[in-house]
Amino acid sequence: MTKFDHFHTLGNGAYMVAMRFRGAPSPFEGVATIGNPNAWDQIYRAEMRQVQAQSTKKYKAAKRMLMWLIFAQKPLSRLQLRDALAMKGGELDFGKHITKDDIEEIAMNCGGFVFVDSQSISLVQSTVQDFFLRTRHEWFPDAENLIAGTCLAYLSALPFQEQECNTSDAYMARLSIYPFYQYAALHWGHHASRHMPLSKISEFLALNHALQDSFQVILERLRQLDPGSWSFTRAQGITGLHICAYFGLNQALRELLRTANVDDRSIGMTPLQLAARVGQSESIKVLVEHGADLNLKDPVNSHTTSLHWAVRGGHADAVRAILDLGRENLGPDPQEEHPLLTAASRGHADIVEMLVLSPTFGVHSHKTCAHDSLNIAILNHDVKVVQVLVSTPDFDLRRPVSFGAYTHLNVAARTGSYTIFEILYKYGKIDAYEKDEYGWNALFHAADAGRASLVHRLLEIFEADESNNDGRTPLSIAAGRGELDTVKVLFQSPSVNPDSLDLDGHSPLYHAVLNNHHMTAQFLKDTQLVNCNAEQEATRQRLLEDER
Repeated sequence: MTKFDHFHTLGNGAYMVAMRFRGAPSPFEGVATIGNPNAWDQIYRAEMRQVQAQSTKKYKAAKRMLMWLIFAQKPLSRLQLRDALAMKGGELDFGKHITKDDIEEIAMNCGGFVFVDSQSISLVQSTVQDFFLRTRHEWFPDAENLIAGTCLAYLSALPFQEQECNTSDAYMARLSIYPFYQYAALHWGHHASRHMPLSKISEFLALNHALQDSFQVILERLRQLDPGSWSFTRAQGITGLHICAYFGLNQALRELLRTANVDDRSIGMTPLQLAARVGQSESIKVLVEHGADLNLKDPVNSHTTSLHWAVRGGHADAVRAILDLGRENLGPDPQEEHPLLTAASRGHADIVEMLVLSPTFGVHSHKTCAHDSLNIAILNHDVKVVQVLVSTPDFDLRRPVSFGAYTHLNVAARTGSYTIFEILYKYGKIDAYEKDEYGWNALFHAADAGRASLVHRLLEIFEADESNNDGRTPLSIAAGRGELDTVKVLFQSPSVNPDSLDLDGHSPLYHAVLNNHHMTAQFLKDTQLVNCNAEQEATRQRLLEDER
């Protein structure tokens, strides 16, 4: 196998450094002829040996680039990768960045693993990353520690210790001047959570300005996820406890808890609330074991508790931890949204299932909330949440929702969700024929909302000539709405009465004409099954209303 035979040109200035094997036109064709499940591993090992066979300097540079491309939490831009590679011995010379040519030369030394274009440098395909993640102990045994160290060294550089970001403009300028700063601030803890020595973490936590400014990047990310929940100055007062809780640095967290206040509220949110917000379930356990109060509210963010933050974020493990740890003293607060309602509205079916079975938050103690949650899930067309709620033991689905007169089946009919309607109807815990206070059943609501396909299904259950409290039929309702497709479906029923009269003596044609639904009116007249005198009467009535 030769080192490189040529470059594959991909157009627009992009190229891929390609591997070549003796007897095979390309590595990809070679895989097809090898025909065994370990083919990629064999190719990648052979290519990596070629990378190792270069000079020590080239191999070290290539290995560092590969390390970042393989183990970074997110793809790096060329500028971010440049700054990361410029860190040597824990220091960065801000005046002597690696050049574009340097980057491309290092990429060439990475064998066929790397793809380069004008904007980015990346691995050629996902199987490369899969291979190195599986075999990291062979090639990159200390990758996470090295990356974490590089991030901390970058964040700890003198410019960040001496220059505070007191304004939004200063913050944005810093991100522009130092491209790697955002990645380092957002992800150093994720890398450090593996095997980084506690002493290294503690050194950074002691750097007040650097710590505070780096956390500003995290707050900006949280603000993007929940707009309006933080102001720019909220990074002031950040503590090591908050940082460790956010990243799940539990060894450092335990060490700090020897002397720190477990419910520190210097930024408004306690470490426990922050851990819950980002789903750090193990950190939640550590903090509660050390006395953290699960019921404290965040005064900055609508008085939100730790449980609410975990539910809002969809962090099932964190919710489970809080429910288990707070069994004795957790309870819903009438001033805030019920957790079950939050979970249902955000589509977190796994969390809904936990909450409905909870003695504190379940359907037995909060039936109205359970009904409202089901109603929201129906409106959101969320089949999974609906399935969880209707399958909950002893949940009486016949009870109307707390707002309005609609039953759950009526709400499903209005939304037109065939699947959800079938779940509710077939589950056997609901009275399909129940009417609301206006005398409307599911067929009326589907007709009113123009859900023609669902109306077709409902005609297998209901009679088309049923009337509501005003004496109107589903056909009359659909005609008055101008829902022509629904009107046509209703006409397919043998029980439909095309010329039925309501309590005021008005027919479906009358309501279609009165509301200017000309196509619907014409369809009704074309059937020759209706009294066309209603058209004249409705026209006169409309003119009278226009004069008023």
